[in-house]
Amino acid sequence: MALGIRPEHVHIDDKSRYRGTVQSAEYLGTTQIVTLSTPNGVVKARLSSSMSLREGETMGLNFREELVTLFDRKSGKAILSERRRSKKNNG
Repeated sequence: MALGIRPEHVHIDDKSRYRGTVQSAEYLGTTQIVTLSTPNGVVKARLSSSMSLREGETMGLNFREELVTLFDRKSGKAILSERRRSKKNNG
């Protein structure tokens, strides 16, 4: 199993205990996609390009639990997401 979250749902939060180290940043005009290494693997965050980052810098990461999707590593298919949980609960 693997966890997935969209880069636009990852936020910088210095108070968070979940930390990531900046590996790289790809500037896309007004935003940037930042690749961070974490104890659980690589996380990408879409951040404002006005945010100054340095390679090797460690920062807290935050996201809402309901935005995480579980994937089967072998097939790559989504197993469980909030959308699927909602459909199951609403019939």
